Amino acid sequence: RRLLAHSTRSHHIQETSMERHAKLISICTIIATWVIYVADLAINIFNMFGDSFWRSLIGIAAWKVYYATFVLFLFPILSCGSLLLSKPLKSRTLGVLMAVTFSTVCIYMHSIYFPFAKTAALYATADHPTKQTLRDLLTHFTSIKDIFGVIFMAALLVIFAWIFIRVISGRTEYPRYFAFINPVTGLLVSILLRTVAPGAREAIMPVFVSSFWLGLLMTSYLLYWLRLRSSRR
Repeated sequence: RRLLAHSTRSHHIQETSMERHAKLISICTIIATWVIYVADLAINIFNMFGDSFWRSLIGIAAWKVYYATFVLFLFPILSCGSLLLSKPLKSRTLGVLMAVTFSTVCIYMHSIYFPFAKTAALYATADHPTKQTLRDLLTHFTSIKDIFGVIFMAALLVIFAWIFIRVISGRTEYPRYFAFINPVTGLLVSILLRTVAPGAREAIMPVFVSSFWLGLLMTSYLLYWLRLRSSRR
């Protein structure tokens, strides 16, 4: 009986510790996603590809570039939150894919803000011979960045489409309507508004960028799962 009581007590302590860790990781992940969203608003880049990317960085205040660059340190926190979500999503592979994407490609994409912004600023103030050299350099950097940009967009599309399909088909811990709390929804709304109300799209899309939908997804999914875990105790 003593052994059983000790075992039960140890199990309860372990569960309590895991619950605390899950809450801590969830809260940190939620905060991190919204800080990243604010960074995206500060940079305000609508086209990640081609010359328009670095040209849009020329007039941005230096503090905004620093801020958006250093939020890359938050992506490993998102990776931890993603691994946490693999349980309610009932797919370890999906959780690992999210974690790897946030810890690699997303970090790379944010790390390029600073060098591109500095080089673009030099380009804007340089004399003609130097300007051409800097333009060639920026074009070379851009061609490499665009490759990672395609990987970035493809990986996120696969991840969010996968989440949508799993949730809408009822193969997770979430209600089916949670499938629409997804960046895929934002993409579909953007396409629809571009067709029926382009003016409205121009007005609201600078706010409802993809990181907004990511923040909404992570916040809703993590809070729902924590409440579900708490109700089962």
